[in-house]
Order: sequence, then C-alpha cells, then structure tokens
Amino acid sequence: MDPDGTDKRKVTSGGSTSKPFRHPRWSPDGTMLVFDTADDSYVMESQSNVYLLRKGRLTKLQLPRDCSAATSPAFSVKGDRILFYCYPSASYLNAYQTMKTPAVRAPAVGSVGLDGSGWRPIIYHIPTGQTDQPAVGVGTNLGIPVGIDVSPSDGAILIRLLPFQSVMDNGRIALASSGGSNLRVLPDLGGGENSAWRGRFAANGVDIVVSQCQKVCNDRDRTDFVYAFVRVNRSGVTTKKLLTLPASSLADLPTGSPGGTYLTYSLHPRGQSRSTMYVADLSKGSQKTVGAGRDPAWQPKAVPLPSS
Repeated sequence: MDPDGTDKRKVTSGGSTSKPFRHPRWSPDGTMLVFDTADDSYVMESQSNVYLLRKGRLTKLQLPRDCSAATSPAFSVKGDRILFYCYPSASYLNAYQTMKTPAVRAPAVGSVGLDGSGWRPIIYHIPTGQTDQPAVGVGTNLGIPVGIDVSPSDGAILIRLLPFQSVMDNGRIALASSGGSNLRVLPDLGGGENSAWRGRFAANGVDIVVSQCQKVCNDRDRTDFVYAFVRVNRSGVTTKKLLTLPASSLADLPTGSPGGTYLTYSLHPRGQSRSTMYVADLSKGSQKTVGAGRDPAWQPKAVPLPSS
C-alpha cells in the first residue's frame, strides 16, 4: 500500500491465524520479499519457516539439517543470499543438554542462496548445559536469540537477545560483522520487561532504531508503561529520540523509509491481539494509522510486485 494507507494490494495468500506471515523484508532492489511464519511464542515453539516471493512465485525454503526452524529472514547487501536465525535441530539440543562443548557447533545465524541451497553458518550458539535454549553473546553477556537484522550498507548482523538465566535485566542487542566476526553485545538500552527486545538497523544501515522504555516498563503488573523509538549508534549510545509511543502499547519492529524521513511500525495494546499499523513523519513528530495489521516493511524502491 501507499504510505497514506491507500492502494492496498494483496501480494501473497496462504497465511493462517495459527501461522501468520510475519517479519517481511524486501530485497535491496525492491523486487523480492522474504518473511517467516513465527508467532508471538517466537521460533522456539512455533516451528517457523522462511518463504521467498520472487517473480510472482511463493517458495517455502528448505531448511538445512542444522535448523529445525528459522525466523527473521533478511537479504544480504547484494540481494543474492538470505540470512536468518536458525533454531537448532533436536540432535544439537540433546548434545547441549548433556555436555558443555558438543562435538559439532550449533549454528545460530546462517545464509542460503535464493533457491535455498548453499547453506553457510555464520554465527554459532554458545553451549551452556543449563537449558534447551542455546545462547549467543560474549562473556557473561549471554542472551537467547529471537531474531536478526542485516545492515543494508555493510551487511553487519544484528541479533535480538532475550535475557538468559537472569544475567541480563532487559533484552539486549548483539552486533557482528557480515562474516560473523567481532561479535559484541551492546550495553543495556533500557528495553524493559514488558516488551521483547525490539531493534532494527535504520534506513542508513549504520544506526539502529530501538524501542526504549520511558516509564515503568520494568513492572509487569503496571499498564501505564510508555516506550519511545530512539536512534542509537553501534556503540549503544542514544543519539536521538525519534517518537514517543502511546501509553500501554507495545511496538513491533520499526522500518525506516529510504532517506529516513518516515518510520513504519505496528502497535498493539497490552493484552490485546489486534494490532494497528502506523506511519510516522519524523520531521514533524507526527504519526497516523494506515490500517489493521502487523510488521509493515518499507519497500526500498517503487517496483511493481506481482501477486503469488
């Protein structure tokens, strides 16, 4: 649809209430779309799969043997590969539950070609021996991965982490280079317990836009919490407050428009399943609704996309 909510066009079919199509991401040239079927229980329970819409054809990618499920697909900078978070297969989980260092490492992030072949592990889980959710991180800053994003400028990888064994107070964000090296966990950005950690690269591919707590977000019994979208640099330093969100509303992952003037996202009041999509004009500090739905994604170029 257009940024004002008009000219809506259906490009896929086949989603369901139990397995909705989620987390869409466009290719750099705007001609392809990838998404998953993860629900709000995240990939650990949803057995999510990855789909590719290309030239009007919808294809379910065959997951590699290493992965029993996958979520948060994103294109590489060149648009020739698809990266995603890999939930380990049963054989890996069994190994992680019985020993500290499995003989074979379990991939956490990897990529495949557009036809689903050529699997390449990039970042690996850390065995803990304490849970069936292998962690990712460095040192004591470990978290359970729930999704990734890829920078459109240099291919850097962002990993969203939930607290692991109460080591972290809030969710965190980890960053790595496109090849998986230089993995580091950013400082606590104040995500709060009321929301799973939300963060994506800004449209420039350098900065990161996150949902940051502004009021009482660490009290799960409170309903008057307030979040705001803020921009942080890759050192985790907040550089600008972009937009304050309505009270008692949780925000899904934000996506910036080319040029960074606009931000699109969806909000859902706590305790409700229905979500509303918004487009915010950051230059004016205003926002407006564009219809019911979740996980809007900004197409990088106005390229006609045939339906599947």
